[in-house]
Amino acid sequence: MLLQFKSLYLRLLHFPEKAIALADWFLGISITLLLSTIVVRTIPIFVSTLDATLSDASTSTARTPLSFYPKFRSLIPLFEQCLKLTCYIGTAGLICQYSAPVKWLSPYTKQVIGIIVVYFLSQVAVELSRLIVDQWGTTRSSQLGICEVEQQRWKTLAPLFKNCFKYLIYFGSVVCILGLFEVSILLILSSFSILGAAFSLGAQNLVQDAISGLIILFDNTYAVGDYIKVGRLEERSIEGLVETIELRTTHIRHPNGQLQLVRNSTVGSVVNYSKQYAYATVNVTLDPQGNLENIYTLIEEVGRSLKQQYPESVMEASQVDGLESISMHAVVIRTTTKVYPGQHQYTQRLLRQRLKERFELLNQEQQAKKYAVHLSEDGIKSLSMAEQPLRHRQTNETEQSVGYSSQPSDSSIFDSVMQGQANPKMKRQALRSRLKLDSLIQRVWHLLKLPRK
Repeated sequence: MLLQFKSLYLRLLHFPEKAIALADWFLGISITLLLSTIVVRTIPIFVSTLDATLSDASTSTARTPLSFYPKFRSLIPLFEQCLKLTCYIGTAGLICQYSAPVKWLSPYTKQVIGIIVVYFLSQVAVELSRLIVDQWGTTRSSQLGICEVEQQRWKTLAPLFKNCFKYLIYFGSVVCILGLFEVSILLILSSFSILGAAFSLGAQNLVQDAISGLIILFDNTYAVGDYIKVGRLEERSIEGLVETIELRTTHIRHPNGQLQLVRNSTVGSVVNYSKQYAYATVNVTLDPQGNLENIYTLIEEVGRSLKQQYPESVMEASQVDGLESISMHAVVIRTTTKVYPGQHQYTQRLLRQRLKERFELLNQEQQAKKYAVHLSEDGIKSLSMAEQPLRHRQTNETEQSVGYSSQPSDSSIFDSVMQGQANPKMKRQALRSRLKLDSLIQRVWHLLKLPRK
């Protein structure tokens, strides 16, 4: 009506027909742009209001479909962008109707808007499929009370189901988009079959990875949360915690933090540390002069105390397997501890720490004072070798086994020197011992502050 009134007004003023047509074109485009700008500015307000309303409705205690709205809230920015893009494309289609050279583009705007709608609905369908898989797994575990192994297996298969649903939805979306351009579905399916055959021939590695992934999943070789070591024997091995198993790759998190992606067809041999139980193996290197029986007793005592302190990690106390290797300078003793799945590295560190603490304690006992000072009212009466208690005598052999070999006593050195049987080395050692005795006497005198007799 406004355009007709404007044209009549211009004709009454006797304007040329071209000027009237140009005025019609300019006025139509201006009104279209003005309305589209208003709509675009209104879209964020509308989306924010809708989001706040649905959020309030989802917080209600009643179990309604709106209670699952937080799962779809991540699509709100996409919904806003799709509305703006639809408004822009509709505006461009209306402007094309006013221009004869590009008027042929106007019918395609509906198809472009259809593509936007199909894309948004496909994203909604993907989120809905993920929600269905998660809810089904939660309901199944709560109602049936499945064990931890089954829950771990479901965590492994759930991502596979989500990916399958996602690819099916995307395939359906592509078919719908091609249908908007009036492309025959039968032609689409036949072309996809031809492309699939060519793809399988050209991407054999990809197909092999997918088949290997299915075999791993259905054979339950390993699952999400397992600690594994994979790789061919002639190549470097990869170990860590399994985070995700996909059709083509397996994601393994190394203990150092880096994420390792392994193709399923190149997994090779698998060492799974998370099945039933595992062994924490620790090799102990000691002095070859020690008494092995005392060493074995010491290690087993440490293993029993470790089991009592950490029952959630250790299944059985540490056992000594025996000598792993022997040489002139050291012997290596192999110990094994039966632990729960995935606890082998943690237990190895704990056992090494406990053995080190025990060895340090024995070293401190070995460095105890060997001399006894007998005092009188007038001062120092005599200085003699302290007699070691029975407990110290029993631990001497163990102290030697830890790597701290015992040296000849001072009394034996003095006797050898007095009898003339000492070699030059023993004489030097006797002199050093005499100096130590003098120093010890001086310290005692200084501490007691007694006059020297």
